[in-house]
Amino acid sequence: MSRNWQTLLGLAAGVLVAGSSVGALVGCSSNAPTTSSRPTAAQLNEGLNVLAMTDPSFGLSAAYVQSGRVVYIETRVGSLKPEVYRNDSPEAPANEMDIRIVDHNDYTFYAMRGGDNYTDPSWASDITRSYAPTAPDTNRALDLAIAQQAVTALVQVAPASFKDHVYHLNAFLAQVNPMTDPTLVQNQAKLEAKHAAAAGEKAYSTYSNGGWTEVYAEKWSMPLVELTWFYAASHSATEMYAYYSGAPGNTWVAEFGACNHGNCPGGSKMSADCYSWNASSNVYAGGISVTGESQSAITGANDGTGGCQSKYSWDSGVGSHLCNDDAAYELYQTVHGTTAASSFAITGQSSHCRGSLCGASPSSYSCGANNDSGDWNTPNCGGNNL
Repeated sequence: MSRNWQTLLGLAAGVLVAGSSVGALVGCSSNAPTTSSRPTAAQLNEGLNVLAMTDPSFGLSAAYVQSGRVVYIETRVGSLKPEVYRNDSPEAPANEMDIRIVDHNDYTFYAMRGGDNYTDPSWASDITRSYAPTAPDTNRALDLAIAQQAVTALVQVAPASFKDHVYHLNAFLAQVNPMTDPTLVQNQAKLEAKHAAAAGEKAYSTYSNGGWTEVYAEKWSMPLVELTWFYAASHSATEMYAYYSGAPGNTWVAEFGACNHGNCPGGSKMSADCYSWNASSNVYAGGISVTGESQSAITGANDGTGGCQSKYSWDSGVGSHLCNDDAAYELYQTVHGTTAASSFAITGQSSHCRGSLCGASPSSYSCGANNDSGDWNTPNCGGNNL
């Protein structure tokens, strides 16, 4: 439960689709060449430009231009989900899916990760640098508005074979805009009031009233049942937000979802439970990122910063982790920062059971240590160690 834009262009071959029509497209596959460059708004047509959409087992790339401003959309198909998820939610894609939406300055302002890591390994470092963009024309409200139009147009032209991609693109359309989300707006007001005062709540790196980032995570969960040997548990996922202060102004700059191998935040059968956000201490200055499981150097064991890079197993066990361990770490990051103990573990955590046989509460969560009693429960955001 707990996972460079490969922009597949082919501009030299005329792979550019005007408006919302799909023309002759270059095929894309996992062996396709990659490039860090993207066509600028001036090189594209107004409206939807489909850049690559021929292989539904790999992904798609598109761009959307509105009044000279562009956003880019890309999807990738990851590993097959565990059987328990496929049985419980047959309406959802069978594979883990990744999505990202990028602005004209190459900053990612929306991403969704299906599993422990992004399927395209270059995404992790790109997304990390996107938490505090300083470009003078950063305008997240406008970017999100264009993204809504872009995704709306894209789902209308996507072939039936891209139904799994459309499923998650529609989920993006259904999400509350962080610029107007009542809880985020309320928290934003608290941030403004807090940082108007003198620096007195230093947490990570060097506090600066001139530029800081705060993070917020909303946890979602659902009951989970394995029908083949009747077992009930909980599945947890998180939606993580970054709030940036600095030029050109204070704003929510990025939103990242962690599906943790199963249903995603806001997805089928999922409900929002709580959020993790400690306005009195989680002041981050420079370089902060709520990565959850995504790290640049994956070894198959602990990643060195507390994320769950041990073996994933939906029923957990010694040397492995499950989705609720992942969610606990994602919630932990919003309070304690990216770097955690070398072997992440929290004990005595407040939790609750979404299924009927989850286990004991309070629960313990870890990334591979023999410290996972009750981790079939979904963690509460305000527990003893979060």
